[in-house]
Amino acid sequence: MTTKGDRSYEMVLVLSAEIGDEEIPLALEHINQAIGERGGVVDNQENWGRRRLAYPIKDQNEGSYIFSRLNLAPEKVVDVDTNLKLQEMVLRHMIVKIED
Repeated sequence: MTTKGDRSYEMVLVLSAEIGDEEIPLALEHINQAIGERGGVVDNQENWGRRRLAYPIKDQNEGSYIFSRLNLAPEKVVDVDTNLKLQEMVLRHMIVKIED
């Protein structure tokens, strides 16, 4: 449920290559649920596929890239960021505010 104070954000995730392609929807559901618990709404999500990383991260050379657009209260962004850092399946992530 989007509220008046929510802002639009774009988020890119790099998921571990240890997660199979068939397990990605379940992993995204878990991440989207965590965003929803913090009052956020995921509007759009695109799986950009598995790609080679520019440099190894946690001894992995590949990762699955996921692009999302979401609406979230500004004070909850840090909470979502912290939650993503604690997820072992997330190698890297970035959340950027979309200017209106």
